[in-house]
Formats: sequence, structure tokens, C-alpha cells
Amino acid sequence: MKRFKIMTGICIALFCMLAFTACGLSINNPTTDESEDSASAEDTTYTADIGGYTFTYPAALEEDIVIQTPGIDGEMLFSVSEKASIEAAQAQNMNDDGAGWLFGIGKIDEDQLHEMQCGDMSGSQVFAKDKKGYYFVYYHPTDVRLVRADNEEMEKAMEGWTALNEWAAQAPAQFILDNKGLKEYNITNSALDIYLANIAYADKTDYTISTTEFGPMDPDGTDPTNYVTPLVTGVRYEEAEVEEAPDGEYVVLEFPNDDERFDFFFADGQQNLIRRTWAGSEEYYQAIFDDDSLKATELMDDWYHAIAK
Repeated sequence: MKRFKIMTGICIALFCMLAFTACGLSINNPTTDESEDSASAEDTTYTADIGGYTFTYPAALEEDIVIQTPGIDGEMLFSVSEKASIEAAQAQNMNDDGAGWLFGIGKIDEDQLHEMQCGDMSGSQVFAKDKKGYYFVYYHPTDVRLVRADNEEMEKAMEGWTALNEWAAQAPAQFILDNKGLKEYNITNSALDIYLANIAYADKTDYTISTTEFGPMDPDGTDPTNYVTPLVTGVRYEEAEVEEAPDGEYVVLEFPNDDERFDFFFADGQQNLIRRTWAGSEEYYQAIFDDDSLKATELMDDWYHAIAK
């Protein structure tokens, strides 16, 4: 996966992010309701046709943004930046790659998705899936890419920059609306997500599974696929506020080399609660399955007994 390097100031000498070559972009006429003469510029939209995909945006932004496309072979479909930041970077003889960058939308296959899931996905959000099994990713900066000549100009531009970023945050939902056949698809990237993905897809992770009654069991060649797959697909792990851990037994997924463990509780009503413990700290996750009949602890218990056999 491409990783976006961070820009740390107004007059940074280099922007080392994705370098896209602007390609021919088909912009359709703005859509308006001619029967209403009072329609404002905000009521009109432009439609960009990009590699067979559509993206609409307010016509009022036409002079404020630049849409770049990397070509049909890249995973990035298009990238959107603020025009004024690009011009400011060029005026200062700076490399403008990444200047004013707001977001990009990419398309990846299942193998690429699994590769992403095995690592930190900062700046990347999977938001949709199509019927052919492709996934769509919203890429966004993890730092501020606004560029102006000086601090005074930065302050003047901040209100408009904030508005652009608020609009950019709605891009995934707009892209789904613009393109038939896309279905919303969200995954999380917690520590548990990453560890489980590495077990399922990287096959490089040392782990044991135990219960409060029986000691740790090494997987010993047991295929984890049937047990890990429902724990990493169609589920989100969200942070949970827990004052006191549930009483009773739990299943433990432990990674001895990393001093990390995850406890899956059996208590009634708590079978989707997971406690993460590492380096003297702890936090809790709540598993939210698309199929609400699934329970994280039951899946882990089945996995443990498969190894025990």
C-alpha cells in the first residue's frame, strides 16, 4: 500500500505524497432546475466521470478544487486537492505533490484488503464494496495540508479550508450514492483487528488460546481460517467504557512475543465484550456483528476446542 508522508509546516520544502498526473477528466454540464430562477450556485453540481465511476460535487467548488487521476492501472481512482494551496506551493518553488490534499478514493481487491488489515490503516477507511468483490477506500491526510505564503494568509484561508474539509468528509457517502451497485462496507482497525488479520492472512503470528479452566493451547497446525474469518469480516470492534470486568470465565487469545492478550467473556449479555491487556494497560472493545446472532466468545470457544481436539 502507498503510505502518505507527513507535511509538517507552511513552507516545507517537499511534499512527498502520491504524485498524480492530471489526466483528461470528463466534466458534464452542471445539473440545474431551470424552472427555478432562484436556484443558487450551491444547488448545482458537476459530475466527474472517472474510469467508469461517477463523482458529483457542488459547482460552487469548481474554482476551488483540483481533481487528479493517476491512470487506470493504479488503485487510486482520483484525488482531490485545494487549488489555492497548490498554487501557493508552486509560487514558493515547493514540490506541490500533496499540497492542499483533501482526500482520494481508491479501489482494491480482496488480497489488497487483507494486506491493509494486517497493518496500521491510519489515513485509510474502507467504506464500500461492489458485487464483483472490489472494495473502495477513502484516503485522507493525517496532518494539515493547507499552504499559503505566510501565517497571515493561512489565517485568512482557514474558514474556507475548514468548509472544504467538512465537504470532503461526506465524499464516501456521496460516492456510494453516485454509483449503483455499491454497498456500504465498514471495517475497524483496532489492535484486535490487526492481530486477527495477521493470523488469518499473514500466517506469521505466534499465539496461544486458553480458558480460565484450561491452560494455553498452541495452534499446532490447526487451520484458523474458519474461526478467524467471522471475527474479521462483517464485524466492527469499537472502544467500550467498562467500569468493572464481568465475573466468570473467559477465553484468552494471547501473543506471548508481544506481551498482548485479549479476553473474551462468557458472562450473559457480555459475549461480545473483549478486554485487551498490554504493557500494564487495558482497554475494552465491543464487537458489533452484521449478523447479530454471532457472539465473539462463542467463536473463540469453538476455535479453542478445535485446537484441543
